[in-house]
Amino acid sequence: MATKKKAEEAKMTAKKIEAEVKEAPKAAKKAAEKVEKEVKKVEKEVKETVKKAEKETKAKAKTAKKAAEKALIATTVKGLFFEYGDKQIDASALAELAKEAFKANGGKGAVRTMELYVKAEDNALYYVINGKESGKVEL
Repeated sequence: MATKKKAEEAKMTAKKIEAEVKEAPKAAKKAAEKVEKEVKKVEKEVKETVKKAEKETKAKAKTAKKAAEKALIATTVKGLFFEYGDKQIDASALAELAKEAFKANGGKGAVRTMELYVKAEDNALYYVINGKESGKVEL
């Protein structure tokens, strides 16, 4: 009788294992689908993070470029004075006058380059901004 009982237990264990073996592919498929879903989610998050980082990097580069341009303009005219007659004017003040006149006359965009010409006989400042826009300011 003990042998019969052990045989039935072995049969039951075999059926259990057989059922588990049949369920294993389904469980593996579910696990694979779950992993695939998580991978897609992470891929999407990575793409969004990369786009955001690229956008921030471009913005910071643009800001740095503008700061460098301003520093370049500021350092090219610092400490330079023009004297004629009884007048004295600092080059940076001339640059500001030219910028203001540029904006007042409808100039748009950043001032990237500036050429200044002081003509004492005319009591005037002539300017060329960004190689295109020109004008005159009475001193």
